[in-house]
Amino acid sequence: MPLRSILLIGLAVIMAGATAMLARSLLSETTNAPAAPVTVAEKPATRVLVATRTLAVGELLARDDIDWLSWPDDRVGDSFYVEGRANPDSLVGHVVRYAVPEGMPVTTENLVAPGERGFLAAALNPGMRAVTVPVNAVSGVSGFVFPGDRVDLIVNHQVEDASRKKRLASETVVRNLRVLAVDTRTTPGNGGDGEPSPQVSKTVTLEATPKIAEKIALAQSLGTLSLALRSLETGAEPAGAVTATWDADVSAVLPPVDKPGAKATVTLSRGKDVSVLELPKD
Repeated sequence: MPLRSILLIGLAVIMAGATAMLARSLLSETTNAPAAPVTVAEKPATRVLVATRTLAVGELLARDDIDWLSWPDDRVGDSFYVEGRANPDSLVGHVVRYAVPEGMPVTTENLVAPGERGFLAAALNPGMRAVTVPVNAVSGVSGFVFPGDRVDLIVNHQVEDASRKKRLASETVVRNLRVLAVDTRTTPGNGGDGEPSPQVSKTVTLEATPKIAEKIALAQSLGTLSLALRSLETGAEPAGAVTATWDADVSAVLPPVDKPGAKATVTLSRGKDVSVLELPKD
């Protein structure tokens, strides 16, 4: 083979090797180079009112039940409560018409405002009824009963004991009733400091089962009604039987009450023989 051909072949091999090494070096630099940061444009967001806990149907809304949260603009509906256009304090006392999961927006469709049509019906739990009783400054706990509180219902009336004597008695006929409204107010009246202020009322509307509603209606015919305000603690309380307090339980100067079935004792003496007989008092 001519010398010229050998030189050309050798030169081609050298150039091919150099090209391969250069390509390998460039590829290595590209692989090891740090990736350029990817900038994701943030979507515009609007602050809307959301539920801070799951809101059940019929609940009265409290201020700490809702709070502001940023929400994407393209997902904000016309019924949302938007910051700058809605005042969360004005929603306190609204009743939940449809349940709202925690963290989800509260909408105008979810709530019913006091005074709106269907408000009281929406505030009732399923299967419950609303019944109204008359009260005054004394029987209504001096106006310290507010919507959302729980009360016991006491009836004071005059009855006959087993001896057919007129006696006075007081008994708790129903326990743990939820207050729906005081007069026509379904939210606590606010004082100058923003706190609920007592207002003497004429009526109180209570939530009750159909059977208890019948008992309450009958109790109004028996005598005067009084409310006993319960603690806000929701601990379980033994049911027990309905208890009664008689006038003799209050005053020591009154004779004991002759309860139904009570018997009078008669002592008979015949010489040395003494016998005791029990006879019905009536």
